Amino acid sequence: MSQINPHITFNGNCRDAITFYKEALDATLEIITVGQSPMAAQFPADKADSILHSSLTKGAMVLLASDGIGPDETINPIANALSLSLSCSTEDELKTYLSNLSAGGDIIFPLHDFFAGKMAVTRDKFGIKWTIGYYPNQAGA
Repeated sequence: MSQINPHITFNGNCRDAITFYKEALDATLEIITVGQSPMAAQFPADKADSILHSSLTKGAMVLLASDGIGPDETINPIANALSLSLSCSTEDELKTYLSNLSAGGDIIFPLHDFFAGKMAVTRDKFGIKWTIGYYPNQAGA
């Protein structure tokens, strides 16, 4: 089933914030730092401890968060701090949503292999950033 999950980008304090939310919501937390990822060499060495991806879950509730680590990650409440993460049921669905959401906007990261699936990032014509992924081995996909 397709779903939309909120994703919050923090200005270097993601670990503090997501740990706070974990405690506040009594949820399960998974964190991947830049240094732990297969893409570590693609980032400056001083970003190794930055959060590349975190996932807070409790039942059907999912909150995703990361530190702003890319070149366009100046924290702006509308354009960067909050984005939407769309998990798709099929790769074709991912391609359709990417095409539809990028119309009039721009593709930040083109469709590419990512961990055990595919993903892309686009900013729509309203300035909202979307991370769109298909992960066939993920539960519920």
